[in-house]
Amino acid sequence: MTPIILQHDNARPHTSCTTEEALRNLKFQPIPHPPYSPDLAPCDFYFFPLLKRDLKGNHYTTDNEVKAAVESWIREKLEEFFSDGMKQLVTRWEKCVSLNGDYVEK
Repeated sequence: MTPIILQHDNARPHTSCTTEEALRNLKFQPIPHPPYSPDLAPCDFYFFPLLKRDLKGNHYTTDNEVKAAVESWIREKLEEFFSDGMKQLVTRWEKCVSLNGDYVEK
């Protein structure tokens, strides 16, 4: 069985003894996350920039209109869109680790 690899930041709830024990019991393998590495949040470097690009210039009058537009945008995406984001995470993680946690994009 392929292990589940988990990437999370170093927030206290994520590194508590209870959380670490639960992850071991679930057989998750957390990968190291250099401190102060916002470059490793897929939503920040992949998902949201593309969403903002594609919805730019549209005007919404209600929260429900925004919600419908975002849901429609997500439904239009192929499975590869999401797997590509995860593949980019691996590359960014390797680069971030090699830079000792320094910013990937300067």
